[in-house]
Amino acid sequence: MSFTRNFVFEFECRLFRKSGLFYTEMPFLQPYHESPIDLRRSTKSGLATLCEPLTEIESGIHIGPAATFAWFLREFWARLLSGGRPSVYAKASTLIGWVVFPMRYADHFLAKIPHLHTIASSCYYLGRKAQP
Repeated sequence: MSFTRNFVFEFECRLFRKSGLFYTEMPFLQPYHESPIDLRRSTKSGLATLCEPLTEIESGIHIGPAATFAWFLREFWARLLSGGRPSVYAKASTLIGWVVFPMRYADHFLAKIPHLHTIASSCYYLGRKAQP
């Protein structure tokens, strides 16, 4: 937590121009993914807190709840059916992914419901350097 706060503070103090913009995205509800390593998750409000002392311009859902649900379904069934065998997992994940992929399009309609950021896969934050 302190590394992220220090990073934002350094960015805000040293790298921004007076009215510079800062944009970031952070995962929230996602299956484990080690790319290169899976260390941190955050809610929309948690991300805003991590980005203090910036002034928030906008924040919200980056990857929506329908995509989250489709991803979890794919992972659940692929891992269950594979029995831990990587080659079977890869094939099952691909096949199941094609089946559940259309669910992601529901996010276009769900984006208008304000409280659904609580079950989103990822949130974004757009902020500006605070004016002195």
